Amino acid sequence: MLSTADGEALSAVLAGVARAAAALARPSVAAVWIADEGTRSLKIGALGGDPAGSLPITVLAFGQGGIGWVAATRAALEVDDLCADSRFLFRHWWWSHGLSSFLGLPIVLGDRLLGVLSLNSAQPLRPTPEERDQLAGLVNQAATALLQAATALLDIQLDDAERVRRGEVAARPAAPTVLLRFEDLLARLSNTFGHLPSHKVETAFETSLQQLGQFLELDRVILYRLSRDAREFVVAHSWTAPGVAQPRMYVSEDFPWVSSQLLREQTVAVSRPEELPPEGMRDAETLRRRGVRSNLAIPMIAGARVLGSLVCVTLTVERAWPDELVQRLRLVGEVFANALARKEADDAARESELMKSAILASLGSNVAVLDREGRIVIVNDGWLRFARENGGPPEAGVGANYLDVCRHVTGEDAPVATEALAGIEAVLNGSRARFVLEYLCRVPGGDRWFTISVVPLHVPKGGAVVSHADITERKRAELAAQLSRQELAHVSRVSTIGALAASMAHELNQPLTGILANAQAALRLLEGRSPDLGEIRSILCDIVDDDKRARDVIRRLRGLLRKDEIRFSLHELNGLIREVAKLLNSDAIIRNIVVRLELDPDPVFVSGDAVQLQQVVLNLLLNAMEAMAECAEDGRTITVRTENTEADTVHVSLQDAGLGLREGTQQQVFEPFYTTKPSGVGMGLAISKSIIEAHGGRIWATDNATAGATFHFLLPLAGRRSTQSGRK
Repeated sequence: MLSTADGEALSAVLAGVARAAAALARPSVAAVWIADEGTRSLKIGALGGDPAGSLPITVLAFGQGGIGWVAATRAALEVDDLCADSRFLFRHWWWSHGLSSFLGLPIVLGDRLLGVLSLNSAQPLRPTPEERDQLAGLVNQAATALLQAATALLDIQLDDAERVRRGEVAARPAAPTVLLRFEDLLARLSNTFGHLPSHKVETAFETSLQQLGQFLELDRVILYRLSRDAREFVVAHSWTAPGVAQPRMYVSEDFPWVSSQLLREQTVAVSRPEELPPEGMRDAETLRRRGVRSNLAIPMIAGARVLGSLVCVTLTVERAWPDELVQRLRLVGEVFANALARKEADDAARESELMKSAILASLGSNVAVLDREGRIVIVNDGWLRFARENGGPPEAGVGANYLDVCRHVTGEDAPVATEALAGIEAVLNGSRARFVLEYLCRVPGGDRWFTISVVPLHVPKGGAVVSHADITERKRAELAAQLSRQELAHVSRVSTIGALAASMAHELNQPLTGILANAQAALRLLEGRSPDLGEIRSILCDIVDDDKRARDVIRRLRGLLRKDEIRFSLHELNGLIREVAKLLNSDAIIRNIVVRLELDPDPVFVSGDAVQLQQVVLNLLLNAMEAMAECAEDGRTITVRTENTEADTVHVSLQDAGLGLREGTQQQVFEPFYTTKPSGVGMGLAISKSIIEAHGGRIWATDNATAGATFHFLLPLAGRRSTQSGRK
C-alpha cells in the first residue's frame, strides 16, 4: 500500500484535475477513475463539480458502462444522450439527475492504461479545440501522478519481498500467487455483475458467494442487506461449507457494535473474538456462543450509501485478515454493492414505470407526457383511441414531436393548433404554470367540444403533461343551464314589469293625455274662420314630443320583456342606468322616493347584454325602494354611483336608507329563494348574481354606517373582460 503522504499527494492531484475539468467544460460532475489492469477494473479516484461526491457506482469492470467502454477500447467517447445508449448503466439515475450527456477520455501513458477522465452534464459536451487542448493537459497531469503512485507502490512491494526473502518479516498468510489468483477472481466477478441483467443478479450472488468461500477456504459467507429503515441487516444470500449449518440470527441484537461500525462504513476484522474492544463484548459473546473462530465484516457501499454487508466466517481455524486481502474483499463488496444498487434502481424504475402506466391507464382523460423538446415520451390507451376516433394525426404517438404535429395542422383547425402550440411551448419553457384551451371540433357524427390541459412535468430534465378530454356533455349541460337562467330571468322581468303596472300606466298616461288635449285644442282652432297656423304648428310639435315620450316608455318596456338570445356588445353603462331610472320614475314618485344619480362624468363602456345588465339595475333599485317602504317619507333617497377604478373595472353602487341587512346575511341574500318579503320568491338577487358573474364581474352587499344597505357590483371595462384560463 502507498504511504499516507503518497496517498494524500495523489488524491490532491486527482481532485485538482477533476475540479479543473469541471470548471473547464462546465458539466455537472467530473470524475477521475483509477485503472487496475491486473483486475481489469476501475475505481473512483476523485470527483469534482456539482454534485461532487455522489455517483451511482464507484467500481467498474473494463467494458462495464460507458466509462468501462473507454477503458476497454482506450478510445474517447462523446455521447449527447446517454439515456438512449445501451452501453451505459443506471440510465434512469443519470436522467433523473439531469446528467444526460457524457465525455470520456482515456488516461494513457505509453502503452499503459492508468485511468479514465469522465464528464457528465445536462447539455451536450462539445469542447472547442482550445478546451480539448486543456483537457489533454489535465489527462497528462493525471497520468503522471498515477504513474508515480504506481511506481512508488511497486517499490514498496519489492522492498517487502526483499525483506521477506531475508527473513526480516514473517511471510504473509496470502502468498503472491494467491493474491494474483484472487485478482483474477475479482475480475471475473466484476465482469459477471457488470453485464448481468438485474433479474439474474440473485442467482449470481449465490454462485459468487460459493466461489468466494471455496477460494478463501471459509466455512460461511453471508451477504446481508440493510433494511429500508436502516435498522437491521437481513440475510439476503449465504453459502456454507458442506456440513456447516446456517444459524438464525438478528444482527442488530446479536452484534450491536459491529452493526454500528458497518453503518459508519468501517470494516471489522477479528481473528478471534477476544480482539473485539470492550464495547463489543456482546458481539464477542455471540461469536463464542456460535463457535466462530474468525470473522470479517465489510460494509457494502454504493452511491455514498451503505446497502448491506459482506461477512466471511471461519469455524474450525483462526484466520488472519491481511490488509491486502481486506482491500480486495472491499472491492468485492463494492462489486456486490453496485450490483445491488443497480438492481434496486432497475427494480425502482420498473416499478415506477408500472405505476405510471397503471396511473395513466386509470385516467379518464387522454394523456401524453412530453420531454422538454416536445417529444412524446409515453401515452395512455385513451390518447391513441382519442386520435383514432376524432381524426387526430396517426403520427402523434410515442417518439413523435407533438410541437411539430401542432405546427403541421392546416384548415379550419389551424388557429386552435397555433394557440395550443403557443401554450405548450410556454409551459415547457416555464413562462406559464398552466395552459387550458377549450375548442370546438367538427367530426363525423356532429360537433364536439374538447379541452386541452398542459401542466409542467416536475423533473430535472423538464417536460410537460398534456391531456385531452371530451367536454361535449358538459358544454351541453352548460348551455341547458344558461337557457334555463335566461328563461328564469325573462320570467322575473315579466313579473317585475307586472308589479309596476300602475307606474307604467302613469308613465304612458301623461304623454297620452297631453296628446289628447293638444289634438282637441288644434281641432277647435281649425273650426275658426281664421285659424292661427303658428299656434296649430306649435300644438302639433307638442303632440310629436308627447308621442316620442310614449314611444320611449314602450321601447324600454319591450326591451325588458323581449326574450332574445344573449348577445354581448359594447354599451355605455351610465346610459343603461339612466334608462332604468326613467322607467322607474313614476313608481318612485308614487312611493315618494328620490333616486339620485351620481354617475362618472366620463363614458363607461362595458361589454355585455344590455337587457340583462338593465335587469340587474332594475332588481337592485326595486329592492332598495321596497327596503324603504317603512321609513319616514322625508328620508327616502336612493343614490346610484358609478366609478372607474384603477383595476380596469367599473364600480357600481346603489345605496338606500332602509332598515339594512340582517346580521350575517350579506352573502345569504344572493342565494336562490332567500327572501325577507312576505310576497317575495327570493330569485331577484340570485338572478342578478348569476348575470354579473356571467359578465366576468362580482356582486356583494354591505351595511351602511348610519342606516340602510349598499349593493355593489364590479364589471370589467370593455376589452378587459375577465375569462377563465382557456378559450371559450
